Parts: sequence; structure tokens; C-alpha cells
Amino acid sequence: MNSPTLLQLVETAVENLPARTREPQADDYQFLPTRDGGLSLKVRGRWLHSRRDPWGETARRVQALGPVPPDAPILCLGIGIGYEVIQLRRTYPENPLIILCPYHPYLLALGTHRAALAEILEVPLENISFHLIAPDISQQQLSDLVQTVLSDYTHRVITHFETSGFFFYGESWRAAVLGTLERISSRRQVNSATIKRFARLWVRNTMLNLPLYGRAGRVESLQQRFSGIPSLLVAAGPTLEEFLPRLAELSVRFLIVAVDTALPALERAGVTPDIVIVVDPQYWNTRHLDYSSLDRTLVISEISSHPRALRSCKHLVLTGSLLPLGSSFEQKLEGFTQLGAGGSVATTAWDLCRHLGCSSITLLGLDLGFPNMQTHILGSLSEELMVQGGTRLNPTETQSYGFLLGGAPGLVSDHAGRPLLSDKRMDIYAGWFENRISEMQNKPGFEVMRLGSRGRFIGKFPSRTVPELLEYPIIRSSIDERMQEIKAYLHSHASPQRKDGALFDSSTASDIPRAIMADIYVNAEGLMALTRRAIAALIPLLQGDSGSSTPEHDPRTQEVLASLEEADQAITSLSHTRVVGMLMQEILESTVNQPPARTFRESLERSRDLYEGLHDAAQWLLSIIEKSRNQTP
Repeated sequence: MNSPTLLQLVETAVENLPARTREPQADDYQFLPTRDGGLSLKVRGRWLHSRRDPWGETARRVQALGPVPPDAPILCLGIGIGYEVIQLRRTYPENPLIILCPYHPYLLALGTHRAALAEILEVPLENISFHLIAPDISQQQLSDLVQTVLSDYTHRVITHFETSGFFFYGESWRAAVLGTLERISSRRQVNSATIKRFARLWVRNTMLNLPLYGRAGRVESLQQRFSGIPSLLVAAGPTLEEFLPRLAELSVRFLIVAVDTALPALERAGVTPDIVIVVDPQYWNTRHLDYSSLDRTLVISEISSHPRALRSCKHLVLTGSLLPLGSSFEQKLEGFTQLGAGGSVATTAWDLCRHLGCSSITLLGLDLGFPNMQTHILGSLSEELMVQGGTRLNPTETQSYGFLLGGAPGLVSDHAGRPLLSDKRMDIYAGWFENRISEMQNKPGFEVMRLGSRGRFIGKFPSRTVPELLEYPIIRSSIDERMQEIKAYLHSHASPQRKDGALFDSSTASDIPRAIMADIYVNAEGLMALTRRAIAALIPLLQGDSGSSTPEHDPRTQEVLASLEEADQAITSLSHTRVVGMLMQEILESTVNQPPARTFRESLERSRDLYEGLHDAAQWLLSIIEKSRNQTP
């Protein structure tokens, strides 16, 4: 199939616009000759390209981008006549090129200048996608479009290039696009930092939690179980304190879904939540459950959560794991629906309410900011740890101040339009909730509300008062009846645990994790052997001054490179390399997002670092499998 030209991409996109949009509009644009014999464009009195040397001007602007990591996407905003598109493709031929072009009537006239612009419009373009933006698009729709077209590249560094024609819709349009790019970049950085910090902890917890696959329920069995029931999603923000005295009255009217950090506060108020979400891998987060009785509560968790938090749960339900190791088990076991993960336990709670089929979600304590300069609800574990860890030189107030200012703080608006201190960490969660709330508001018969108005603004939905929520009918008996049905179902479908501490009875499907773990063990052993050989082969090439003892085209060098290619193919053929890859996120990310190596020796050094990282990760994985065998959580 022949690659499309820029003119073909434009004409196809214009044809797909509504007819009323394609109608010629009165606007001031002119195609004018340039001094070098080319063609330029003037729109609304503004030149989109140089009047003298458009090719030279474009080349200088593109070169200013500098090195771009191999295979990393380039987002081109606008096209003008097309000089920038062609220059970007010439300069970065291997990188995916994604074009977001605002519609303008001059695009209809491009074809009439086919001859004069042949070297632009008639050149076949590979690895390119073109998206035409309608004039009546809203800022939210534009933001959604940017996220959609970049959805396959959110783990990569995204380079963007603004053409001169990017001004058609004004600064607000530009801000919507650039703001979305910034959120994608922030999310990538946070996700990367999270993986670097918790990867080994996730793997360790998963190995220790394997027996839970036999006795825990699966979240798939909860789908639509609370259809028609309103839910109250309780997070542990500072504003929760204000409503604690009235929660008992609300608990007979709503399904109470709480995050684990809110559990101590709820128990102080005499309220037992129906459902608690526990998805944190860290030990200190399990301390929120100290002295809590979960006998009547359904605990929703994930296989990589800390074992201490799940050990004594009487009614445990596992969601689908978003991590490579857990998903390896669950693909074989089936029934593990993944819930949305926006980086916070509250995002999992939101998606659970949706999965349960609740008729409404009322948000409480989801502040995503610091009302009254408070970081946590009064009496929270985080506050207690600050007090316990305080010293004369680092008192509680200093620690709290550091938390307030530690995440690039800035002012946003709360739901009443008042200024609220928040930070970039909260920006990611706020963006996630804005998108999900926008999606659900279009669903007939579904309502999103919040209790109080001091939390961060995350969408146009009503703030309610306690008296308004008390007008809801009392439905506690119906909720309790459904809860009992769920608990009975879960216990009737649980697999018995073997007394000898091994995984599970061989007659059940729960024996699958043991077989998969053995397969991972064999894969890790194979990976260690392959990387050892690859590192040994690289050592002679890296010896000497700047690699001069082994030139790139030396026959011995070519022989070693061929053996490394074979090793790479063998490594990629292993079935569980994603698990090891997660354990060496930092090395993988630096390899993927670096500019091309400048010298042959630098390329060899990067390969050595990659093999050493793979070897160390595989070695650690073997050790943790050995430790986890015959252990129960």
C-alpha cells in the first residue's frame, strides 16, 4: 500500500467534516510568492511562513528541537502550507509524526496550488497520522482528543512542535493542548517514579499473597450487585472531619465505600463501612487497619497489596492486577476485572462504585488539595506519625509545612470558586476524576455529587448539604441483604487452603499460580544465563582506549554483534520478560528515552548497562521466589 501524501491526508480529513463546516467562509487568506520562488501564506494579516526563504526558516526552527529519542513521537500542532511537516519528516525519519491541525478554509484551496507546492503536497509520508480539528470543538473535547491520539505513547517522552498556523483558535485553544501535554508528561514521570520505588515491593508482596487466589473472591462477581443503590465514597481529606458527626445518619441511606485511610475516622464516628479499598503495597499503610474490625466489611484489594493488610480479612475480594506478575496469574485464572488506576486508592474506589452499578456517587473527603492548609484529616495516622517523629529541630509543623510545599504547590479553585492550595501531585488525580466524571455525567439515570464545597473543583456537578442527603430514603435493610448474599456467594466459591502451607489443593484451579511461578523461575534462570553470555561477549569490545582495539567493522566485532543479536532474540522470546522489565524501570527508561548514541563505544556501553540491569533483576527475582515458597500470607 502506497504511503499517503500530505494533500491526500488533508483532503480525506476535510471530506469527513460536516458539510456546513466545509462551506467556504469569508476569511482573509492569500497564497503569495516568496523571493526565492516558492509560495507562502498570509492569514488575517499574519504570515505563516517567511516571505523570503520559507525552507530555510523552517529548517532552523526544526533543528532547534535538538535530538529526539528514537521512536519517540513528535506532535506537530498545525501545518501551515506544510513546510514544517516535510522538514520534520526529513530530520526525524524514524519517529512517529502526529499532526493536530485546526480547520481553516485555506485548506480547501491547497489543491489548487498542487504544482507550486509539489515538493510539499505530493511527497509520500510514512509513519504519520493526521487529525483535523473542527472549529466548534470545545476545550474539553480537544483535551480528550490529544489524550486519545497520544494514548499509545504515554510512557514515552513526547516532543511537540508548534507551527505558525497554530494561532487560529486563540490562546485558550493553545492552553488546552499544552495543558494536556503537561498532564501526560507529569503522569508519565509520576508513574515512572512509582515503578522505580515500588517494583520490587510489588513482586515480593505478590509472591507472598499467592495463596489468596484460593480463598478470595473476584471482583467480577460484584458487577451490578448494587444496581439502583446510591453510594457515598469516603476519602480521608481534611473536610471529612466536618461531616463525621452526621455519617451515621447517612449510612442508612447510602452504600458506604471507604478508602483504607478513612477507616479510623469512620470507626471513631461509630460507622462501619460496607466496603473498604486496600491497594497500597507499603507496610505503613497497613497501620490504618490497626484495631479495626473488618468482620462485617467487604475488603477490596489487589494481589500486590501488603500481606499484613490482607492476612485477617474475612471477606476479601481481589481486583485484576495492573502489574505484569499479577496479570500473568490472572490471565489463567480468569474473572479478575481490572478497576481504573489513576494513582490513588480513591480512583479505585470510584471505579468500584461504577462496577457495582450504583445509581449515584457522592464524594466526601476527596479534597485533592489542602483546605485550611491541612494536609490530612485530624487524628489520621499520617498526623500521628508526624507527631511521633517530631524532634526539636524537625517538629510536626515543619514536617507539615514540607508536605504542603513538597509537590510544586499552586492555587486552584474549590467547588465554590474560592482559592485552594493544591500541587502537581494532586493535578494528576484531579485530571483523572475530571475525565471519569465527564464520562459518567452523560450516562442516563446516573448522578455525581459531593458533600460540601471546600474540595478542589473537578467538574460541574452539584454540591449537597447533609439535610439534602437526609431526604434520601432509608435503605439499610436492602443494602445489608445484598451484602449477605455477596458474602455467602464468596464463601461458597472459595477454595480450601491446604494445611501443609502449599498453595492449594490440586483439584482446584488455584494450583495454577504454582505452575506459573515455576515457569517464571525457569525464565529468570534462562535470562541470567543469556545476559551473562552477552556481558562476557561485550567485555573485549569495551577494552582499550575508546574502543579503538575493536573497530566497528572488524570481523571479530561483527561476530560478537551477531551473537548479541541472537541473545536479544532469545531474551524477547521469554514469556515473562515484562516482570523483569518492571524491576529495572530506570535503566529501560533511560535507554528508550535517550537520544541516539553518538559513538560506537557509547552504544556498546548502553548495551552493557541494559544486560547488567536484566541480570541483576532476574537474580533478585529468583531469590524472592525461593523465599516465598511454602509461605502463606
